Amino acid sequence: MTVDGRLVESARLGAKLSNFILAHEIGHLALDHHKENKVVRHFQLFTDASGMKANLSPTLEELEANYAAVFFQCGVTLLESKWEPERLADRAKTDLYYVKLAQRIVQLDVFKNELARISKRSERVIL
Repeated sequence: MTVDGRLVESARLGAKLSNFILAHEIGHLALDHHKENKVVRHFQLFTDASGMKANLSPTLEELEANYAAVFFQCGVTLLESKWEPERLADRAKTDLYYVKLAQRIVQLDVFKNELARISKRSERVIL
C-alpha cells in the first residue's frame, strides 16, 4: 500500500478523517478485497457536522472496510458499555457514525456467539 505523506502526517497529528481513511484501506487489505477486485474505484470521503460522508453509496466492500476500520481503531473497547460513542470516537480518532453502528452490532447475540466460537482455543501441550 502506498500512502501520501500528507495523509500520514495528518493522521499522526490526530485528524479523525485521516486516521479513518488509513484504517479503512488497511481493512481492504485485511479482508482481501484486492484479490477479488482489480478495478480502481474513485471514492471520496468528507466530513460535515454529522460525521464522515461518502460521495456515493458504499459498495459491500466499502461498507466492510468502514466497519473494519472502526474495529481496528476501537478494538474490544466497543464491547464495553461504559464508553459513550462520542468519547470512544474521539479517543480512537475515528468516525462517530460507524462507532455507534459497531457498538450496536457487538451487542447482538449472533455476534457474541460467533466471537465466542472463534475465540475458543484448543488446549496446548508443550513437550
